[in-house]
Amino acid sequence: ILDISYAKKVTGGIYENHKAVITGSFNNYSRELIKEKFEAYGGKIVASISKSTNFLIVGVNPGSKLEKAKKLNINIKGLDFVNELMND
Repeated sequence: ILDISYAKKVTGGIYENHKAVITGSFNNYSRELIKEKFEAYGGKIVASISKSTNFLIVGVNPGSKLEKAKKLNINIKGLDFVNELMND
């Protein structure tokens, strides 16, 4: 795993005012690194799914958060989203 850090927060980033939850594991990136990158684009990573969550970022072997997101009709993002996010 690479040791990379990103700016803490960007005003007006592409994910400004977006809340996301991360579940599962990711082979190429730590959850902390995904969180840092998402927040660098203005978004916020939260711990639990709620009606105000914009999307769920799903890795391998997701937990119960995936089922809850489906019940609440939360947009679900997969590994392609993570790869695009990290390579931007």
